[in-house]
Amino acid sequence: MAMITSKGLHYVRYGTNIVLNLKKTGTVIFPSGGDMGERFCPNCAKPCQEKDEVCSSCGHVLSGVTSVLPHEMPSYDQIVGQVCPGCFTPYQVGDEMCGHCGLVFPSPSLILSSGTILHARYEIERLIHTGGMGYVYLARDRNLFDRSCVVKQVRELVQSEDHRKKLEEEALRMSKLSHPRIAMIFDHFVENNCYFIVVEQIRGMTLNEVFKENHGDLSEAEVVGWATSICEVMIYLHKEGVVHRDISPDNIMLNDEGDVKFIDFGTLRELRYVAAGGTAGIGKYGYAPPEQWQGNPEPRSDIFALGATLYYLLTGFLPLSESYQTRQIPSEGDLNPQFPPIRTRNPAISHSLEVVLQKALELDMNSRFSSAEEMREALMRLKRVKFKRKRRSSAIQPRAYTYRKWLIIGMGILALVMIVTGVVFVWLASIK
Repeated sequence: MAMITSKGLHYVRYGTNIVLNLKKTGTVIFPSGGDMGERFCPNCAKPCQEKDEVCSSCGHVLSGVTSVLPHEMPSYDQIVGQVCPGCFTPYQVGDEMCGHCGLVFPSPSLILSSGTILHARYEIERLIHTGGMGYVYLARDRNLFDRSCVVKQVRELVQSEDHRKKLEEEALRMSKLSHPRIAMIFDHFVENNCYFIVVEQIRGMTLNEVFKENHGDLSEAEVVGWATSICEVMIYLHKEGVVHRDISPDNIMLNDEGDVKFIDFGTLRELRYVAAGGTAGIGKYGYAPPEQWQGNPEPRSDIFALGATLYYLLTGFLPLSESYQTRQIPSEGDLNPQFPPIRTRNPAISHSLEVVLQKALELDMNSRFSSAEEMREALMRLKRVKFKRKRRSSAIQPRAYTYRKWLIIGMGILALVMIVTGVVFVWLASIK
């Protein structure tokens, strides 16, 4: 795959096809050497008619897809450099994942089309996400009154019977997790040499989507509220002996009722490591602490990731160096970055919260909060102090207002008496 920018348009080549991306609003694929560009769905790569507004295969809205003539496309020789189709960041030949945005480069032959029936019951509706573990689809369970669910397809094929058994063991272990803020695992199976997990569908938005929808304008109070709920889940997981390893705004959702939900347990280290045959990555750039990159994750690693998540939601920045986020393999310098205090990015943040985040983001894990319980208590104390201050100020304000009101009235009466007295003296003087 390669890309060149010309006339403000992004051209990407997949194999023998050229893909046009117009400012990421739509995609058209042009087969090499053809007289006319054929229109394809940017979601599932299935052919579409010019008049279609929705892809008949996956249901993707096609309103942003535009056609151009083949002579407007650059030649193959003009197309240079390899870039991620998600963020257009260059990457090295052989890379399977973008080191900048985390996008796993798709293998179109593995992506399921709309209408595919899995396990004789789950009907695929559309592809909704491509992540580090594989592909995520919205589906319907035809055996349970067409109940909506989410089907996760492990990207790596099942390599052996032993590999399949390990996958099943880890999926069963994950399915035993029972917490109101964790999406439930309903089913798991192997079909066509691919491993699938069926999980509960959560209606809502990820914290990253909430951040973008609000243009980064999130209040400290609501973010701290989410953080205390996230800590509750972390407390439960750590008691169950599970280190999440991938806490970030993309893996935590606010449902339609405004409650926090953990949605991506396919990226838990145990399952992902087995799914990838022992070759999976060990964290997300910008959120994983140094000891995790060094292969020594533990519960306090999740505390660091939560601290980085809160830092991002309140500033739009990650407290790590740019090189840490964009390199495939962290360098020695990346493992010891300098963290600017959050108030240097957002002066509106309280000093108390800055202290909490500085402790959570300590590079030395022994200097962080000792547990999720301790961090949750620190956040709860912060909430209680702010609530007391607010209540005290609201109680003082009416008394101060009443005092000022009567003072002004009294001064007005005194001024009026002095004026009347002066008028009387003048009148008496005029009579004499």
